[in-house]
Amino acid sequence: MWLIRASVSLLLCCSMPADARISPKVIALQRGLYDELQALERSALIANHGYASSDGSAFGQLRMIFHEFDRQNQECITAILRVLALVDHTLENTIKDCEKIFDLPSLESENIIFRDVTRPLLLRVAELCRQISSDELAGLEATMEAVKEEANGYRERLDAAREDMRTVLEQLEKLPEALWMVNKIEGPVHRLKLRNVEIESSIMEAVQNISHRQGLLRASLLDAIAQSSHDSDDTDLITSFLEGWENETSVLAEDLSEQLQMWNNQTEDTMHMIATEVEAILHNLIESPVTAFLEGENSLKCLAEYYTNVAVQAVVTGLENIFLCFGGEDALAKPLETIVRLLALVENDVDSICQDLQNCFRSGGTHQADRSEMMSCSEAAEPILDATEDFIEAKMNEIFFHLEDAIFFEELHTEACLYYKARELMMSEAFINLRYRRCNGAEEPSSQESLGNSQYIPV
Repeated sequence: MWLIRASVSLLLCCSMPADARISPKVIALQRGLYDELQALERSALIANHGYASSDGSAFGQLRMIFHEFDRQNQECITAILRVLALVDHTLENTIKDCEKIFDLPSLESENIIFRDVTRPLLLRVAELCRQISSDELAGLEATMEAVKEEANGYRERLDAAREDMRTVLEQLEKLPEALWMVNKIEGPVHRLKLRNVEIESSIMEAVQNISHRQGLLRASLLDAIAQSSHDSDDTDLITSFLEGWENETSVLAEDLSEQLQMWNNQTEDTMHMIATEVEAILHNLIESPVTAFLEGENSLKCLAEYYTNVAVQAVVTGLENIFLCFGGEDALAKPLETIVRLLALVENDVDSICQDLQNCFRSGGTHQADRSEMMSCSEAAEPILDATEDFIEAKMNEIFFHLEDAIFFEELHTEACLYYKARELMMSEAFINLRYRRCNGAEEPSSQESLGNSQYIPV
Protein backbone atom coordinates (compact mmCIF):
# COMPACT_ATOMS: atom_id res chain seq x y z
CA MET A 1 0.00 0.00 0.00
CA TRP A 2 2.97 2.31 0.51
CA LEU A 3 3.58 2.18 -3.29
CA ILE A 4 0.12 3.63 -3.90
CA ARG A 5 0.75 6.31 -1.29
CA ALA A 6 4.07 7.14 -2.92
CA SER A 7 2.53 7.33 -6.38
CA VAL A 8 -0.12 9.73 -5.11
CA SER A 9 2.54 11.95 -3.55
CA LEU A 10 4.50 12.01 -6.78
CA LEU A 11 1.42 12.76 -8.83
CA LEU A 12 0.60 15.70 -6.59
CA CYS A 13 3.85 17.24 -7.74
CA CYS A 14 3.24 16.51 -11.36
CA SER A 15 1.60 18.93 -13.68
CA MET A 16 -2.09 18.14 -13.97
CA PRO A 17 -4.55 20.18 -15.90
CA ALA A 18 -6.40 22.36 -13.43
CA ASP A 19 -9.48 22.20 -15.60
CA ALA A 20 -9.56 18.37 -15.84
CA ARG A 21 -13.19 17.40 -15.79
CA ILE A 22 -15.31 14.40 -14.82
CA SER A 23 -18.34 13.14 -16.76
CA PRO A 24 -21.84 13.99 -15.51
CA LYS A 25 -22.58 10.29 -14.91
CA VAL A 26 -19.60 10.03 -12.55
CA ILE A 27 -20.81 13.14 -10.75
CA ALA A 28 -24.29 11.60 -10.41
CA LEU A 29 -22.80 8.40 -9.03
CA GLN A 30 -20.67 10.45 -6.66
CA ARG A 31 -23.64 12.35 -5.31
CA GLY A 32 -25.72 9.21 -4.80
CA LEU A 33 -22.86 7.47 -3.03
CA TYR A 34 -22.15 10.50 -0.90
CA ASP A 35 -25.74 10.78 0.33
CA GLU A 36 -25.92 7.07 1.08
CA LEU A 37 -22.62 6.91 2.96
CA GLN A 38 -23.43 10.10 4.82
CA ALA A 39 -26.62 8.46 6.10
CA LEU A 40 -24.57 5.41 7.13
CA GLU A 41 -22.11 7.66 8.94
CA ARG A 42 -24.92 9.27 10.92
CA SER A 43 -26.45 5.90 11.80
CA ALA A 44 -23.02 4.68 12.92
CA LEU A 45 -22.88 7.54 15.41
CA ILE A 46 -26.33 6.63 16.71
CA ALA A 47 -25.57 2.91 16.90
CA ASN A 48 -22.24 3.34 18.66
CA HIS A 49 -22.34 1.26 21.86
CA GLY A 50 -20.86 2.17 25.20
CA TYR A 51 -18.44 -0.74 25.47
CA ALA A 52 -16.81 -1.60 28.75
CA SER A 53 -13.03 -1.58 28.83
CA SER A 54 -11.32 -4.92 28.38
CA ASP A 55 -10.67 -6.85 31.57
CA GLY A 56 -8.42 -9.34 29.81
CA SER A 57 -11.13 -11.99 29.55
CA ALA A 58 -12.39 -13.34 26.24
CA PHE A 59 -15.60 -11.34 26.71
CA GLY A 60 -13.62 -8.18 27.45
CA GLN A 61 -11.47 -8.65 24.36
CA LEU A 62 -14.56 -9.20 22.25
CA ARG A 63 -16.07 -5.92 23.45
CA MET A 64 -12.81 -4.17 22.59
CA ILE A 65 -12.92 -5.70 19.09
CA PHE A 66 -16.45 -4.35 18.65
CA HIS A 67 -15.40 -0.93 19.91
CA GLU A 68 -12.35 -0.90 17.65
CA PHE A 69 -14.48 -1.82 14.65
CA ASP A 70 -16.94 1.00 15.33
CA ARG A 71 -14.09 3.49 15.62
CA GLN A 72 -12.20 2.30 12.53
CA ASN A 73 -15.37 2.05 10.47
CA GLN A 74 -16.30 5.60 11.46
CA GLU A 75 -12.86 6.91 10.52
CA CYS A 76 -12.96 5.20 7.12
CA ILE A 77 -16.45 6.37 6.20
CA THR A 78 -15.51 9.93 7.18
CA ALA A 79 -12.35 9.73 5.03
CA ILE A 80 -14.26 8.25 2.09
CA LEU A 81 -16.89 10.98 2.37
CA ARG A 82 -14.17 13.62 2.17
CA VAL A 83 -12.93 12.05 -1.05
CA LEU A 84 -16.40 11.79 -2.58
CA ALA A 85 -17.29 15.32 -1.53
CA LEU A 86 -14.30 16.63 -3.47
CA VAL A 87 -14.86 14.63 -6.64
CA ASP A 88 -15.82 17.77 -8.50
CA HIS A 89 -14.99 19.31 -11.86
CA THR A 90 -11.40 20.31 -11.05
CA LEU A 91 -10.07 17.22 -9.18
CA GLU A 92 -7.22 19.20 -7.59
CA ASN A 93 -8.62 19.02 -4.05
CA THR A 94 -9.66 15.42 -4.58
CA ILE A 95 -6.08 14.38 -5.24
CA LYS A 96 -4.91 16.07 -2.06
CA ASP A 97 -7.60 14.39 0.01
CA CYS A 98 -7.02 11.00 -1.58
CA GLU A 99 -3.59 10.90 -0.01
CA LYS A 100 -5.28 10.84 3.42
CA ILE A 101 -6.99 7.57 2.49
CA PHE A 102 -3.62 5.86 2.38
CA ASP A 103 -2.59 7.32 5.72
CA LEU A 104 -5.45 5.61 7.54
CA PRO A 105 -4.03 3.14 10.09
CA SER A 106 -7.14 1.03 9.65
CA LEU A 107 -6.09 0.21 6.09
CA GLU A 108 -3.75 -2.37 7.60
CA SER A 109 -6.09 -3.21 10.49
CA GLU A 110 -6.15 -6.75 11.82
CA ASN A 111 -9.64 -6.26 13.23
CA ILE A 112 -11.63 -9.28 12.07
CA ILE A 113 -14.90 -7.42 11.58
CA PHE A 114 -13.31 -4.43 9.89
CA ARG A 115 -11.45 -6.60 7.38
CA ASP A 116 -14.67 -8.42 6.48
CA VAL A 117 -17.05 -5.45 6.44
CA THR A 118 -15.28 -2.16 5.68
CA ARG A 119 -11.88 -2.90 4.13
CA PRO A 120 -13.28 -4.10 0.74
CA LEU A 121 -14.99 -0.71 0.26
CA LEU A 122 -11.89 1.13 1.41
CA LEU A 123 -9.78 -0.71 -1.18
CA ARG A 124 -12.27 0.20 -3.93
CA VAL A 125 -12.06 3.87 -2.96
CA ALA A 126 -8.27 3.56 -2.88
CA GLU A 127 -8.41 2.30 -6.47
CA LEU A 128 -10.63 5.27 -7.36
CA CYS A 129 -8.08 7.60 -5.82
CA ARG A 130 -5.28 5.92 -7.75
CA GLN A 131 -7.12 6.47 -11.03
CA ILE A 132 -7.92 10.09 -10.22
CA SER A 133 -4.35 10.85 -9.18
CA SER A 134 -3.05 9.09 -12.32
CA ASP A 135 -5.44 11.14 -14.47
CA GLU A 136 -6.99 7.91 -15.81
CA LEU A 137 -10.36 9.53 -16.35
CA ALA A 138 -11.39 7.11 -19.08
CA GLY A 139 -11.89 4.23 -16.64
CA LEU A 140 -13.29 6.43 -13.88
CA GLU A 141 -16.92 5.65 -14.65
CA ALA A 142 -16.39 1.87 -14.42
CA THR A 143 -14.45 2.28 -11.19
CA MET A 144 -17.18 4.46 -9.70
CA GLU A 145 -19.73 1.80 -10.67
CA ALA A 146 -17.56 -0.77 -8.88
CA VAL A 147 -17.39 1.52 -5.83
CA LYS A 148 -21.17 1.85 -5.88
CA GLU A 149 -21.62 -1.92 -6.11
CA GLU A 150 -19.14 -2.44 -3.28
CA ALA A 151 -20.95 0.22 -1.24
CA ASN A 152 -24.17 -1.76 -1.62
CA GLY A 153 -22.39 -4.86 -0.36
CA TYR A 154 -20.82 -2.83 2.43
CA ARG A 155 -24.22 -1.59 3.57
CA GLU A 156 -25.55 -5.16 3.73
CA ARG A 157 -22.44 -6.39 5.53
CA LEU A 158 -22.59 -3.48 7.97
CA ASP A 159 -26.26 -4.06 8.77
CA ALA A 160 -25.62 -7.76 9.32
CA ALA A 161 -22.53 -7.08 11.45
CA ARG A 162 -24.36 -4.56 13.62
CA GLU A 163 -27.24 -6.96 14.14
CA ASP A 164 -24.85 -9.79 15.01
CA MET A 165 -22.87 -7.54 17.37
CA ARG A 166 -26.07 -6.46 19.08
CA THR A 167 -27.20 -10.07 19.43
CA VAL A 168 -23.86 -11.21 20.85
CA LEU A 169 -23.72 -8.32 23.32
CA GLU A 170 -27.27 -8.99 24.51
CA GLN A 171 -26.48 -12.65 25.05
CA LEU A 172 -23.22 -11.86 26.81
CA GLU A 173 -25.17 -9.74 29.26
CA LYS A 174 -27.32 -12.77 30.12
CA LEU A 175 -24.95 -15.72 29.91
CA PRO A 176 -22.05 -14.89 32.28
CA GLU A 177 -24.42 -15.08 35.24
CA ALA A 178 -24.83 -18.76 34.42
CA LEU A 179 -21.07 -19.28 34.68
CA TRP A 180 -20.91 -18.91 38.43
CA MET A 181 -22.63 -22.19 39.15
CA VAL A 182 -20.77 -22.64 42.44
CA ASN A 183 -22.56 -19.56 43.78
CA LYS A 184 -25.90 -20.85 42.55
CA ILE A 185 -25.79 -24.02 44.64
CA GLU A 186 -25.75 -22.10 47.91
CA GLY A 187 -29.55 -22.00 47.77
CA PRO A 188 -30.03 -25.76 47.21
CA VAL A 189 -27.37 -26.57 49.82
CA HIS A 190 -29.08 -24.29 52.34
CA ARG A 191 -32.44 -25.93 51.63
CA LEU A 192 -30.83 -29.35 52.02
CA LYS A 193 -29.49 -28.39 55.45
CA LEU A 194 -32.85 -26.97 56.53
CA ARG A 195 -34.59 -30.14 55.40
CA ASN A 196 -32.22 -32.32 57.40
CA VAL A 197 -32.64 -30.08 60.45
CA GLU A 198 -36.41 -30.48 60.16
CA ILE A 199 -36.10 -34.26 59.76
CA GLU A 200 -33.78 -34.53 62.74
CA SER A 201 -36.02 -32.24 64.76
CA SER A 202 -39.05 -34.44 64.03
CA ILE A 203 -37.16 -37.57 65.06
CA MET A 204 -35.83 -35.92 68.21
CA GLU A 205 -39.34 -34.80 69.10
CA ALA A 206 -40.56 -38.40 68.80
CA VAL A 207 -37.61 -39.60 70.92
CA GLN A 208 -38.35 -36.98 73.58
CA ASN A 209 -41.95 -38.16 73.71
CA ILE A 210 -40.69 -41.69 74.33
CA SER A 211 -38.28 -40.45 77.00
CA HIS A 212 -41.10 -38.62 78.71
CA ARG A 213 -43.24 -41.74 78.60
CA GLN A 214 -40.34 -43.83 79.91
CA GLY A 215 -40.06 -41.50 82.91
CA LEU A 216 -43.74 -41.90 83.69
CA LEU A 217 -43.52 -45.68 83.35
CA ARG A 218 -40.49 -45.84 85.62
CA ALA A 219 -42.32 -43.88 88.32
CA SER A 220 -45.55 -45.89 88.10
CA LEU A 221 -43.81 -49.30 87.95
CA LEU A 222 -41.52 -48.57 90.87
CA ASP A 223 -44.51 -47.27 92.80
CA ALA A 224 -46.42 -50.49 92.08
CA ILE A 225 -43.45 -52.59 93.25
CA ALA A 226 -43.05 -50.49 96.36
CA GLN A 227 -46.71 -51.01 97.24
CA SER A 228 -46.60 -54.77 96.72
CA SER A 229 -43.33 -56.64 97.18
CA HIS A 230 -40.80 -54.10 98.37
CA ASP A 231 -38.31 -56.46 96.68
CA SER A 232 -35.11 -54.74 95.57
CA ASP A 233 -34.64 -57.39 92.89
CA ASP A 234 -37.88 -56.34 91.26
CA THR A 235 -36.81 -52.72 91.47
CA ASP A 236 -33.44 -53.53 89.90
CA LEU A 237 -35.11 -55.57 87.16
CA ILE A 238 -37.50 -52.78 86.19
CA THR A 239 -34.80 -50.11 86.47
CA SER A 240 -32.40 -52.14 84.32
CA PHE A 241 -35.07 -52.72 81.68
CA LEU A 242 -36.12 -49.08 81.49
CA GLU A 243 -32.52 -47.87 81.41
CA GLY A 244 -31.83 -50.34 78.61
CA TRP A 245 -34.83 -49.05 76.68
CA GLU A 246 -33.75 -45.46 77.26
CA ASN A 247 -30.24 -46.34 76.12
CA GLU A 248 -31.52 -48.07 72.98
CA THR A 249 -33.65 -45.04 72.18
CA SER A 250 -30.76 -42.66 72.80
CA VAL A 251 -28.37 -44.73 70.66
CA LEU A 252 -30.96 -44.86 67.88
CA ALA A 253 -31.38 -41.08 67.99
CA GLU A 254 -27.59 -40.61 67.76
CA ASP A 255 -27.30 -43.14 64.93
CA LEU A 256 -30.13 -41.51 62.98
CA SER A 257 -28.61 -38.07 63.50
CA GLU A 258 -25.18 -39.32 62.42
CA GLN A 259 -26.68 -41.03 59.38
CA LEU A 260 -28.51 -37.86 58.35
CA GLN A 261 -25.42 -35.71 58.88
CA MET A 262 -23.26 -38.10 56.87
CA TRP A 263 -25.79 -38.08 54.05
CA ASN A 264 -26.03 -34.31 54.20
CA ASN A 265 -22.22 -33.95 53.99
CA GLN A 266 -21.93 -36.43 51.13
CA THR A 267 -24.75 -34.75 49.23
CA GLU A 268 -23.26 -31.30 49.77
CA ASP A 269 -19.82 -32.50 48.62
CA THR A 270 -21.37 -34.08 45.54
CA MET A 271 -23.27 -30.89 44.73
CA HIS A 272 -20.10 -28.80 45.01
CA MET A 273 -18.19 -31.27 42.86
CA ILE A 274 -20.89 -31.24 40.20
CA ALA A 275 -21.09 -27.44 40.39
CA THR A 276 -17.36 -27.22 39.67
CA GLU A 277 -17.70 -29.60 36.72
CA VAL A 278 -20.77 -27.81 35.41
CA GLU A 279 -19.05 -24.45 35.72
CA ALA A 280 -16.14 -25.75 33.63
CA ILE A 281 -18.56 -27.05 30.98
CA LEU A 282 -20.42 -23.73 30.92
CA HIS A 283 -17.20 -21.74 30.59
CA ASN A 284 -16.25 -23.96 27.66
CA LEU A 285 -19.72 -23.76 26.17
CA ILE A 286 -19.93 -19.97 26.41
CA GLU A 287 -16.34 -18.75 26.14
CA SER A 288 -14.81 -21.12 23.58
CA PRO A 289 -16.71 -19.66 20.59
CA VAL A 290 -15.56 -16.17 21.61
CA THR A 291 -11.97 -17.35 21.84
CA ALA A 292 -12.30 -19.01 18.44
CA PHE A 293 -13.68 -15.79 16.97
CA LEU A 294 -10.84 -13.74 18.43
CA GLU A 295 -8.37 -16.17 16.86
CA GLY A 296 -10.08 -15.83 13.48
CA GLU A 297 -11.40 -19.38 13.46
CA ASN A 298 -15.06 -18.51 13.12
CA SER A 299 -17.22 -15.67 11.87
CA LEU A 300 -19.28 -13.05 13.67
CA LYS A 301 -22.38 -14.50 12.00
CA CYS A 302 -21.66 -17.97 13.43
CA LEU A 303 -20.92 -16.46 16.83
CA ALA A 304 -24.30 -14.69 16.91
CA GLU A 305 -26.09 -17.78 15.63
CA TYR A 306 -24.36 -19.89 18.26
CA TYR A 307 -25.53 -17.73 21.17
CA THR A 308 -29.10 -17.52 19.90
CA ASN A 309 -29.26 -21.25 19.26
CA VAL A 310 -32.13 -22.70 21.26
CA ALA A 311 -30.02 -25.78 21.93
CA VAL A 312 -27.35 -23.67 23.65
CA GLN A 313 -29.95 -22.04 25.85
CA ALA A 314 -31.39 -25.49 26.59
CA VAL A 315 -27.97 -26.78 27.67
CA VAL A 316 -27.42 -23.78 29.94
CA THR A 317 -30.87 -24.26 31.49
CA GLY A 318 -30.31 -28.00 31.74
CA LEU A 319 -27.03 -27.53 33.55
CA GLU A 320 -28.62 -25.07 35.95
CA ASN A 321 -31.50 -27.49 36.61
CA ILE A 322 -29.26 -30.48 37.21
CA PHE A 323 -29.45 -29.82 40.94
CA LEU A 324 -33.13 -30.70 40.87
CA CYS A 325 -31.86 -34.29 40.85
CA PHE A 326 -31.03 -33.89 44.52
CA GLY A 327 -34.67 -34.07 45.51
CA GLY A 328 -37.03 -31.54 46.94
CA GLU A 329 -38.06 -30.78 50.46
CA ASP A 330 -40.21 -33.94 50.59
CA ALA A 331 -37.43 -36.31 49.47
CA LEU A 332 -37.47 -38.14 52.83
CA ALA A 333 -40.94 -37.09 53.94
CA LYS A 334 -42.52 -40.55 53.71
CA PRO A 335 -39.57 -42.36 55.34
CA LEU A 336 -39.68 -39.78 58.11
CA GLU A 337 -43.38 -40.41 58.66
CA THR A 338 -42.67 -44.14 58.84
CA ILE A 339 -39.84 -43.65 61.35
CA VAL A 340 -41.99 -41.49 63.63
CA ARG A 341 -44.86 -43.97 63.30
CA LEU A 342 -42.59 -46.93 64.14
CA LEU A 343 -41.22 -45.11 67.18
CA ALA A 344 -44.76 -44.47 68.36
CA LEU A 345 -45.70 -48.12 67.80
CA VAL A 346 -42.70 -49.31 69.82
CA GLU A 347 -43.67 -46.92 72.59
CA ASN A 348 -47.28 -48.13 72.58
CA ASP A 349 -46.30 -51.81 72.51
CA VAL A 350 -43.76 -51.52 75.32
CA ASP A 351 -46.10 -49.28 77.27
CA SER A 352 -48.82 -51.93 77.00
CA ILE A 353 -46.47 -54.62 78.36
CA CYS A 354 -45.34 -52.38 81.20
CA GLN A 355 -48.95 -51.52 82.05
CA ASP A 356 -49.77 -55.23 82.33
CA LEU A 357 -46.75 -55.81 84.59
CA GLN A 358 -47.72 -52.80 86.66
CA ASN A 359 -51.24 -54.18 87.10
CA CYS A 360 -49.75 -57.52 88.05
CA PHE A 361 -47.57 -55.98 90.73
CA ARG A 362 -50.51 -53.97 92.07
CA SER A 363 -52.68 -57.08 92.30
CA GLY A 364 -50.99 -58.07 95.61
CA GLY A 365 -49.66 -61.38 97.02
CA THR A 366 -46.75 -61.35 94.66
CA HIS A 367 -44.54 -63.57 96.87
CA GLN A 368 -47.22 -65.88 98.24
CA ALA A 369 -47.24 -69.46 97.10
CA ASP A 370 -49.44 -69.74 94.09
CA ARG A 371 -51.92 -72.52 94.63
CA SER A 372 -52.30 -72.92 90.84
CA GLU A 373 -48.56 -73.24 90.56
CA MET A 374 -48.37 -70.09 88.40
CA MET A 375 -45.26 -67.93 88.49
CA SER A 376 -45.36 -64.80 90.55
CA CYS A 377 -45.28 -61.38 88.87
CA SER A 378 -41.61 -61.08 89.78
CA GLU A 379 -40.82 -64.46 88.24
CA ALA A 380 -42.84 -63.75 85.09
CA ALA A 381 -41.49 -60.22 84.66
CA GLU A 382 -37.90 -61.27 83.99
CA PRO A 383 -38.44 -63.42 80.84
CA ILE A 384 -41.13 -61.04 79.61
CA LEU A 385 -38.81 -58.04 79.93
CA ASP A 386 -35.92 -59.98 78.36
CA ALA A 387 -38.09 -60.76 75.36
CA THR A 388 -39.28 -57.16 75.29
CA GLU A 389 -35.65 -56.00 75.18
CA ASP A 390 -35.11 -58.22 72.14
CA PHE A 391 -38.27 -56.77 70.61
CA ILE A 392 -37.07 -53.20 71.26
CA GLU A 393 -33.63 -53.94 69.79
CA ALA A 394 -35.19 -55.47 66.68
CA LYS A 395 -37.52 -52.49 66.24
CA MET A 396 -34.70 -49.99 66.73
CA ASN A 397 -32.70 -51.81 64.07
CA GLU A 398 -35.74 -51.79 61.80
CA ILE A 399 -36.09 -48.02 62.23
CA PHE A 400 -32.39 -47.42 61.60
CA PHE A 401 -32.33 -49.62 58.50
CA HIS A 402 -35.50 -47.97 57.25
CA LEU A 403 -33.71 -44.62 57.22
CA GLU A 404 -30.60 -46.22 55.75
CA ASP A 405 -32.65 -47.82 52.98
CA ALA A 406 -34.47 -44.54 52.33
CA ILE A 407 -31.17 -42.69 52.00
CA PHE A 408 -29.78 -45.44 49.77
CA PHE A 409 -32.84 -45.22 47.53
CA GLU A 410 -32.52 -41.43 47.41
CA GLU A 411 -28.90 -41.82 46.32
CA LEU A 412 -29.93 -44.29 43.60
CA HIS A 413 -32.66 -41.92 42.45
CA THR A 414 -30.18 -39.03 42.35
CA GLU A 415 -27.63 -41.10 40.45
CA ALA A 416 -30.20 -42.20 37.86
CA CYS A 417 -31.44 -38.63 37.45
CA LEU A 418 -27.90 -37.27 37.05
CA TYR A 419 -27.06 -39.91 34.47
CA TYR A 420 -30.23 -39.20 32.52
CA LYS A 421 -29.65 -35.45 32.53
CA ALA A 422 -25.96 -35.87 31.68
CA ARG A 423 -26.88 -38.07 28.73
CA GLU A 424 -29.53 -35.62 27.59
CA LEU A 425 -27.08 -32.72 27.83
CA MET A 426 -24.42 -34.70 25.98
CA MET A 427 -26.80 -35.29 23.08
CA SER A 428 -27.77 -31.60 23.02
CA GLU A 429 -24.13 -30.61 23.02
CA ALA A 430 -23.39 -33.00 20.16
CA PHE A 431 -26.18 -31.30 18.19
CA ILE A 432 -24.68 -27.89 18.99
CA ASN A 433 -21.27 -29.08 17.82
CA LEU A 434 -22.77 -30.23 14.54
CA ARG A 435 -24.56 -26.91 13.93
CA TYR A 436 -21.44 -25.02 14.90
CA ARG A 437 -19.22 -26.96 12.49
CA ARG A 438 -21.70 -26.55 9.66
CA CYS A 439 -21.90 -22.79 10.20
CA ASN A 440 -18.11 -22.49 10.04
CA GLY A 441 -17.83 -24.89 7.12
CA ALA A 442 -15.73 -27.33 9.13
CA GLU A 443 -15.60 -31.01 8.32
CA GLU A 444 -18.33 -32.84 10.17
CA PRO A 445 -17.15 -35.53 12.59
CA SER A 446 -18.58 -39.01 12.71
CA SER A 447 -21.50 -39.60 15.06
CA GLN A 448 -19.27 -41.50 17.49
CA GLU A 449 -16.71 -38.72 17.46
CA SER A 450 -19.43 -36.13 18.08
CA LEU A 451 -20.72 -38.01 21.10
CA GLY A 452 -17.30 -38.90 22.40
CA ASN A 453 -16.10 -35.32 22.35
CA SER A 454 -19.38 -33.66 23.18
CA GLN A 455 -18.03 -32.05 26.32
CA TYR A 456 -15.71 -29.93 24.20
CA ILE A 457 -17.11 -27.14 22.08
CA PRO A 458 -15.09 -27.16 18.81
CA VAL A 459 -13.00 -24.07 18.33
